[in-house]
Amino acid sequence: MEFDSIIACGDSFTRYHKTAIEKTWPSLLGEHYNVPWANLGKGGSSNYEISIQPLQNMPDNLEQFKKPLIIYHTTNIKIIRSQTKLPLIIGKDFT
Repeated sequence: MEFDSIIACGDSFTRYHKTAIEKTWPSLLGEHYNVPWANLGKGGSSNYEISIQPLQNMPDNLEQFKKPLIIYHTTNIKIIRSQTKLPLIIGKDFT
């Protein structure tokens, strides 16, 4: 797989407000591969919110992101169940 940059989407596991941005896993991964990175994570995000983060918050230096590796770190299923009142259809892998 070839990529020239990393875009990370997620909740507080991706971008925790008490952790310096340079110490988050997207930063460390970008440093490891020596590519620009963008951390679009936001604490408290639902999986739906995580899924649309790249559409809502594109990096300022977008010209550096020609072939990005986009990583989605989804939230815990138990958190989803407590945040929603809708019925969920959950596969065997999540029970």
